[in-house]
Amino acid sequence: MKKNKTLGELGVMAIIILAAFLTIFLMALVFGVFTELEAYQQLLAAMLSVAATGAITAVLLSYQSKQQGELNAQQNKFEEDNKIKAEKLAIYKEFLKSLCDVVKDKKIDYDEVILLQFQIANLATHTNESSIKKISEYVEEIVLKIKRKAPDSNEMIAPLLKIADVFHEELYAEDKNEIFNINEKNRQQTIESFKSILTTEDYPEDNTQIEKEQRTETYKNHTTIEERLQYLSGRLDVPYNRQWIYNGHVLVHEFNNDKNEKTGRLIKGDNRIIVDLYMDEKQIQITLFTRQYDENKSRELINDIWQGKVEYKPNDNKIRHVYANLPVETSDDEIVAKMTQLLNDVKQYLDKKYHIVS
Repeated sequence: MKKNKTLGELGVMAIIILAAFLTIFLMALVFGVFTELEAYQQLLAAMLSVAATGAITAVLLSYQSKQQGELNAQQNKFEEDNKIKAEKLAIYKEFLKSLCDVVKDKKIDYDEVILLQFQIANLATHTNESSIKKISEYVEEIVLKIKRKAPDSNEMIAPLLKIADVFHEELYAEDKNEIFNINEKNRQQTIESFKSILTTEDYPEDNTQIEKEQRTETYKNHTTIEERLQYLSGRLDVPYNRQWIYNGHVLVHEFNNDKNEKTGRLIKGDNRIIVDLYMDEKQIQITLFTRQYDENKSRELINDIWQGKVEYKPNDNKIRHVYANLPVETSDDEIVAKMTQLLNDVKQYLDKKYHIVS
């Protein structure tokens, strides 16, 4: 349509220019400005000028029209892309909000399962299939921890960051300036920081302020899992850097495993060794691992502590060594004995590694 309009305008312009030249030519002929031969020469020259001017103008207008069309197309695409990106961002934010509403009470009921399915379907309207698959796997990781009442079920930062990575790639895949390379070390430090917040927000870092004899007397009846863990903590006197009860189900012992070369002291670092005593209504589990949350590092630790005499027994996520699986009816004395042996083994390993003399 634009091309036909341009050609029509050119035709009218050519007619006007030609009419003007003919008028001037006839007036010049009538008043004897030119001889007959000169008149025809002037006429031919005028017609050629009109033709040349028209051709050049047509080429210029055609090029200008093409450029304007491409510019308009780019502008329309830019606006459409921004509109889609805004819709995606709104959907992704709504998904994270809904996921938070579902898991924040650490219970997944029937209605919430339905809600999650609809939220995944909502994501699929603006998200490719491979990304949906990844997001579903990360959501499954969070939900299964809650359903299984895992001791680290409220540690969701790792899968949440992975979901954010998928969203970022979906939003900015075509904009190279917005693509970032994930630094795994920084990512792990971020996760570690959040885990530190989770473990220190509700529980004191130093339980030595409460007299162990008092705790032992107070929690003899074990009316709850947390009270039983409090009682057991009062009977464990092996030196460690930190001890606390996490989420009401885990008694945590932490050993520093990094040395400050200037002071010669062991300091808090990425290599910290963790001994967890996890307890629920069905089982008791004692695990050993490092704060690096790396299977290979945990395997190396087990090998170093027991000089290859103990086989690595991974838990479900493979980063923890299962030292013991015990029935919930196990006596407190037996639990204390196993925990004391393990804590002593870890302490002796560190003493030997850093040449510490007790």
